[in-house]
Amino acid sequence: MIISASRRTDIPAFFPQWFSECLSAGYAEVANPFNPSQIRRVSLLPEDVDGFVFWTKYPLPFFSCLDTLERQGFEYYFQFTLTPYPAEIEPGVPNKPAVTSIFKKLSNRLGPARIIWRYDPILISPVFTPEYHLREFENLCRRLEGHTLKVIVSFFQPYRKCLKKTISLGIYDPDHHAKELLIQQLSAIASSYGICLMVCADTEDYAGISRSKCIDNELFHAHEGEIPYTRAKHQRESCQCHESVDIGSYATCRFGCLYCYAS
Repeated sequence: MIISASRRTDIPAFFPQWFSECLSAGYAEVANPFNPSQIRRVSLLPEDVDGFVFWTKYPLPFFSCLDTLERQGFEYYFQFTLTPYPAEIEPGVPNKPAVTSIFKKLSNRLGPARIIWRYDPILISPVFTPEYHLREFENLCRRLEGHTLKVIVSFFQPYRKCLKKTISLGIYDPDHHAKELLIQQLSAIASSYGICLMVCADTEDYAGISRSKCIDNELFHAHEGEIPYTRAKHQRESCQCHESVDIGSYATCRFGCLYCYAS
């Protein structure tokens, strides 16, 4: 099985000690998000885990866990979110030059194929205009050139719990034509820096742009060969991810991003 760590919270940023203790114990206990009294024990033994996918905005505290993962023979890669938004939007995230430096440091250790960049979500507002994104996205591409091979993007999904926090910012959902134009422009910029752009779980199609498989079975090798693809059952209909087991808990991330569905 593939372990997702985690769509629900930033384990690398905030819970490296907990994760290390789970590795030592050989399992993690995970509460059902819809029934917290129901606890599942998830094996983290090397013979049961095909690999880990770590989701993070700031993995520096997690560097101490990398040696243990490698010593025990685990395969893993990172989904690393790096956006240009200010503290008004992402109040707990360290300053972006520091985050960019950590991105490069991690890439230098693991290689660019194992650090997937997420420019996600794309917020459109009177401040965060398409021109803003084209400018800031290229600035980040320039800094990350050679340190990643893929960038995954998606537009903001107006989850009910996020609306109260974002409505005052004037964030809106553009029409399809505006979205497609921006996606095509971002893709061209990314390509010029050797980075392939894909979209994440978008219900709309954009000509020539593929949907990502963020939990990607092809990036791991099963104990007895390749991992046959099985689409995740409980994600959005347009999600292409391979099935996985998530070991995080909602409402535990401390970054406080206004757009986050997991807060």
